Amino acid sequence: MKFFNEFLNVEFEIEEIRTVVSLAPDITDTLNFLNLFDKVIGVSSYCYRPKEARNKPKLGGYLKVNIELLKNLNPDIVLTTTGVQRKLNEELYKNGFKVFTTKLANSLFDILDNVIRIGNLFSITKIAYEKANELLEIINRIKNNKINAKYFAEIDLSPEITFGSNSYITHALYIMGYENIFIYDKRSYFLPNYEEVKNKEPDFIIYEPKPEKFKKPNLEEIIERYNKIGLGNLKAVREKRIIITPGDYIAHYGPSFITEVLTYLNEEIKKVLV
Repeated sequence: MKFFNEFLNVEFEIEEIRTVVSLAPDITDTLNFLNLFDKVIGVSSYCYRPKEARNKPKLGGYLKVNIELLKNLNPDIVLTTTGVQRKLNEELYKNGFKVFTTKLANSLFDILDNVIRIGNLFSITKIAYEKANELLEIINRIKNNKINAKYFAEIDLSPEITFGSNSYITHALYIMGYENIFIYDKRSYFLPNYEEVKNKEPDFIIYEPKPEKFKKPNLEEIIERYNKIGLGNLKAVREKRIIITPGDYIAHYGPSFITEVLTYLNEEIKKVLV
């Protein structure tokens, strides 16, 4: 079997894919969604889904991996993404690994596309089409043609960041009827300007803590934080219209973002807007 890595501009040939190392959380999630997780023999340090991924050998983070451990595992193929992993893709190729690279998701449809692309790689195209259609059906169920409210969202990556129009999160919530106050900012992720947040007056706030934190922050702690940074007078803060996610929720763009996170957000947003 041959496959072409368009990001490396290289064609690889492989007899059969029996073992896989996944170096991105969304890819690990996608492999599990396609019932291919039994082939995974190593993952990145950020792979939390499925929960069994925590027991797999950890190769490293987004930017750097343990090449010697990777050589010892000797996978048939290494799966990566683009964005910050562009240089890592080149390093893996130079070290003799066969690399398949997926697209960094900027919209919900990119998540579906990655399901199909990985399914094609493993020669289960029809199954991948069916699984992608399952995701599309969920999207159609939560779709709302009317914009009901606008929001501000933060993800704690030390420091907290937000996102603009070039993000799958903005796209997903827009489909659900909720508009990002930074929808016209073309950056994917950036440090928020809190003066702008005050001027845009969001109807509700989504706050995502770090997944590895021992204790999820409570609502009062988040309100105290917003008071300290000058957002205490926002109506969303005064009326406690704040959703605190479990962590690694909106920041995760694998299939479970659609199957789990969107349903969760749909329910939680309705609660705070009552």
